[in-house]
Amino acid sequence: MSQSRFDKAVFLKSTAGQIEGIVCIHVDDLLWAGIVNFETDIIIPLKSEFLFGSDELNHFTYLGVDVNLRPSGAISVSQKSYIDKRINPEQHDLQVCDPVSYVNGVIGSIEWLASHTRPDLSIYSQFL
Repeated sequence: MSQSRFDKAVFLKSTAGQIEGIVCIHVDDLLWAGIVNFETDIIIPLKSEFLFGSDELNHFTYLGVDVNLRPSGAISVSQKSYIDKRINPEQHDLQVCDPVSYVNGVIGSIEWLASHTRPDLSIYSQFL
């Protein structure tokens, strides 16, 4: 395994110039993809050494992004559940929570989206 020169939290396994697998790490979250040998040689030994909270395949959430492998082999990504959980007022009892805290939380969530995956929101978030 070699560390990516572009991102220190990304590790690649390659043989003869062909990438066989990739591991992305963020704090205590790990995302990996690779061929069967990559799983047996790298991932299974990692699982025997470290405790993993969940091991999901084809449909999972990583860092607020829902990832789905479709039957066609296409991969779709969405942040609908993150947006619904953080921003949708129907998900919060506004009679109970402090309105200022709620609005601050929404602004923070929009800022996070703008800086991580939705740069198109930056123009709007700067006015909040």
